[in-house]
Amino acid sequence: MVSVVASGFMEAAEAVGATEGFSIVLCDLKTLLESGISANLVRDKAELISQKK
Repeated sequence: MVSVVASGFMEAAEAVGATEGFSIVLCDLKTLLESGISANLVRDKAELISQKK
């Protein structure tokens, strides 16, 4: 079981952005633990973010 607590945000949009990152990391870790192979979700998200800039 994993618990993540994110607090101290002034606006809802900040919290949504932060929790999206937690979800991606946790999904990638779950895939790695179950299959032994990373789905590269974190890398793919980082590439998407860098393309927007």
